[in-house]
Amino acid sequence: MASWHRIGDATTLRARAPFFLNVERHRIAVFLHDGRLTAISDICNHKGGPLSEGRVNGEFVTCPWHGWEYSIVTGKGPKGYDEEQVPVYALLDQAMARAGELHADTQLINLRSLRFRTCEGNYSKASHACTWPCAITERDPDDQLTAVYEGLVHWADVVLISTPIRWGSPSSARFITDLPGELTRVVP
Repeated sequence: MASWHRIGDATTLRARAPFFLNVERHRIAVFLHDGRLTAISDICNHKGGPLSEGRVNGEFVTCPWHGWEYSIVTGKGPKGYDEEQVPVYALLDQAMARAGELHADTQLINLRSLRFRTCEGNYSKASHACTWPCAITERDPDDQLTAVYEGLVHWADVVLISTPIRWGSPSSARFITDLPGELTRVVP
């Protein structure tokens, strides 16, 4: 199962690119190509050179150690060497763009921007027993979780959760995952 990790806001990432970061056991290189952030493995397949330190020419980065090239978009080598590939990682904006290319209806709800109270355990102390409509949301006219409930219950065929709610407090863990498959409808 793919997991999402917050690596920063898009403005900060654009200003830093190219750079690398470690996410769990992966070393990931982040680049800026045609105004879009891209992410591939930072480790060259040849001898493990740092791709984030390589020279970018168009869509390709050249490993600074021995000159191997990889697309910063697809992770593949140039024509004739395209079987040689490094892993590619999807950023949230890429996942949303891909869903749009598939003509999927998408809805992005940023939980950090919503006002809501944490779960008070009205029905049960067990998170699996939570019900909708939530009693807190119904009693509090300023609580903004209704959009989340409506999206999950009435609208979504597929749900991509990039900001999970941990019981008792909101939290964020988003932006990088392994490249997702085809999507029909997404509510991140």
